[in-house]
Amino acid sequence: MSDHRPITVLLPGAMDPAWSSVPLFVEKYDGYLIFVSHPGYPVAPPVSNPALASADEAFLGILSDRLDDMNLAVATSASHARNVPDPAAPASNSRRFWRINADWSADSDGDGSPDWAEFQMASQSGHGSQAAANAFNSDTNGDGNIDQLDNDEDGIADAEDADLKTSLVDWERTPEPRFAVFPVARPIDEWGESESPFQVTDQGFAVFPYGIWRNGSYTEIRNSSSVMYCRIDGVSSFLGRIVGSGTYDHDGDGLPTLNCHVMWSDPASLPQPVGSGEDFALGAFPGIPNPRHFVGDDLGIIANVRNEDGSLTLERWILPWLPDSGFTHSPVPAWAHSSINSGLMWGYGNQAIINNTEVTLPSPPSKLIVTPGNSVIGLGMDDGFPMVYRGNGWAGGAKVFGKLAHFSRSGFGATFLPTGIWNNGKTVPVTAAAPGIPAGWNYGGIIDMSDFGNVLLVSANHNDYAFGTPICLEDNEPARGVDNISIGSTDPGEGVANKLWVMAPAGGTNSFKFVTNANPDCLLHLNLSAASLSTGVLSSNEQDVEISAALGASSQDVSIEIKNGTGTSLSSPVGVKVMKKRTVKVKVWPIKRQFGGQSAEPVYVPTKADLDGYLNNIFKDQINIEFNCDVATPVAIQFEESSPDPTDYGGPSGYSFPPDFGHGELNMADEFEGEAGAVANQADPSSHINIYLVGGVNQGRDVIWNPVHNTPATFPPWVGSTDVEGRRCWVVGGTAGQTSGLTKESILGTISHEIGHVLLGLGHPNEDKEQARGIAPLPGTDHVHRLMCSGEKRKKDGTSKLLVKAEWDEADKRMSRFIPAN
Repeated sequence: MSDHRPITVLLPGAMDPAWSSVPLFVEKYDGYLIFVSHPGYPVAPPVSNPALASADEAFLGILSDRLDDMNLAVATSASHARNVPDPAAPASNSRRFWRINADWSADSDGDGSPDWAEFQMASQSGHGSQAAANAFNSDTNGDGNIDQLDNDEDGIADAEDADLKTSLVDWERTPEPRFAVFPVARPIDEWGESESPFQVTDQGFAVFPYGIWRNGSYTEIRNSSSVMYCRIDGVSSFLGRIVGSGTYDHDGDGLPTLNCHVMWSDPASLPQPVGSGEDFALGAFPGIPNPRHFVGDDLGIIANVRNEDGSLTLERWILPWLPDSGFTHSPVPAWAHSSINSGLMWGYGNQAIINNTEVTLPSPPSKLIVTPGNSVIGLGMDDGFPMVYRGNGWAGGAKVFGKLAHFSRSGFGATFLPTGIWNNGKTVPVTAAAPGIPAGWNYGGIIDMSDFGNVLLVSANHNDYAFGTPICLEDNEPARGVDNISIGSTDPGEGVANKLWVMAPAGGTNSFKFVTNANPDCLLHLNLSAASLSTGVLSSNEQDVEISAALGASSQDVSIEIKNGTGTSLSSPVGVKVMKKRTVKVKVWPIKRQFGGQSAEPVYVPTKADLDGYLNNIFKDQINIEFNCDVATPVAIQFEESSPDPTDYGGPSGYSFPPDFGHGELNMADEFEGEAGAVANQADPSSHINIYLVGGVNQGRDVIWNPVHNTPATFPPWVGSTDVEGRRCWVVGGTAGQTSGLTKESILGTISHEIGHVLLGLGHPNEDKEQARGIAPLPGTDHVHRLMCSGEKRKKDGTSKLLVKAEWDEADKRMSRFIPAN
């Protein structure tokens, strides 16, 4: 019940006889969804009901009260069923039940296009990818290259598409960010009220009406002897130029008389009136209090100029890059009030300029912004939902983006109702995008987002504010101890905790890259207790970092503490897996198959240097394993007989196999017996893993006895198989001198994959059946670069080497049983 234990209770009342004909009853009563089924075995009623928690007592009370209602529903159902004629008997070969796999991320051929999309393309006449759409074949034209399918026909292959369901998202997939979130203290104004921030910039400014918060502290803007009563209206996101309004002493008589726009090159600098000579940038929107100014990429703002006759002309002013270097201005349409650059303007009406062309909007936007694909998103245009402009008109984006409130040029945005971060076609809540942040922030809101993804958050109580900055991790080379893949899954796993992960090797060093919005105005200080980082401060947007741990460090999960100024992040976006250093001894047994007086060696027998180098290249930087391999002298074994013993495969002793049964194959019976057992008679007990590289065979096959038909049953062929508990692997080696498709790269790849099974257990993340997907299925992610992707789906170029956080954890747990730490 409430503690998940099954219980047996006796309820008052009687069951209607019709229950005997109803195998399953489901109905919702009083907020509970109640399932009633027949037990599969006799159940004796209890002598007395057990003591229950109050919540369980309440539920049983509802069950008793509703028994009459359930009896009536069951009796009515049975009565109706009696009036329905029996269906015709099905044909003897017809199917009556189907198992449906509802994993929409399933990609059977591993080409980056999910099965549902390939079925859809194959059924659409005239679709550009129709001819190549085959969910079970990734190379339909046989040219040796994976097909590049494009489901939404936006010119981006599905494997790289940020959202392959729609052409409105016309850019490549972007990294999954996680956010460091820092509390922003609210200053008190001269009337004793707390100020609230209204903008965030790429430089890391949280913008208040009368000051700027940066690097954890607040700086109030300055007035001067000639410019007074100043307040901030907006800040250029990238360069940090501050624009506001104030009163200017135009005549120099000590009396400020001209209300105009002013700018500050820095929060601590003196204000400078926007204008020169007789031309000054005046308030552009009479009657609209405190308008938010979008300061453009070219430092442009829209404001009025007062003409000689007293009239106002709306113009676009370009602020100087350096103080006192002069202003320029030029007329703009009367409806304009905001712009990103001179070719993109919008206003309160239904007009806009996009790519220097005036267009009519379906409705006024809160903001226009250019996407990574160079289309334009209009926020808030469709009853709060965004719309997308692609040069030939507007399209609604409600189904694609949801309630998108903000968007960045990095390709991700912020939503409201619910509050979350949208990226690559899906939305995650704030508590997932900023792991570890208190839950109250999940129910507040994201007030603003800068061009490159910094965010300004407010908590559920609307009293607390925070600055969030995105963080991404990258390997300097593929598969080098960074897991930025798991968080992109619809089910990343409990151990991932929605974080980015890096492995810190005890007694070694890993290098990786932080990709952030860090800059001199937004320094990110790093602190790590269980390991060491080569730098303690991030000051640029891409920064290489080395991580290491002491040789004797124990395996553990910790987080990097991140500070901005004196403020510590409320979230923990980056996790570190410290892993003990271990040495794994591997013995490879090359097997020469003898049959009919002939001996067949494998296509390729690796040297110790080849094995050590290949395996260390995969495992050392990812799970801190160093391999010490030994290759035995080839052993000649006659394991294939013309008349196999049926008892080896669970059959009766009198059965005779067909003459060509399993010829040229390595047959494996239950408990790894049969021919595979004969091959594995050789073993080195001092090695942690024994590998049998079998020559003279091009495939292996599992064979079990079918008692129904009293014949052997075979399974699909394989090139590698592993006894996980026995730490034994069989690898098909082909025949030297014969063409089999097996190469040095493919044999080494299979050896590393089978060793992966010893360390991680059985299963492949790309399997259709859920129970066969292993320790880290990660639905919704690309599996083909994973080491444990099944052989026929793995990349043929040897790049399928990646291990993810759940696999690091499992390897650490399994290795602790049989491999001591160094």
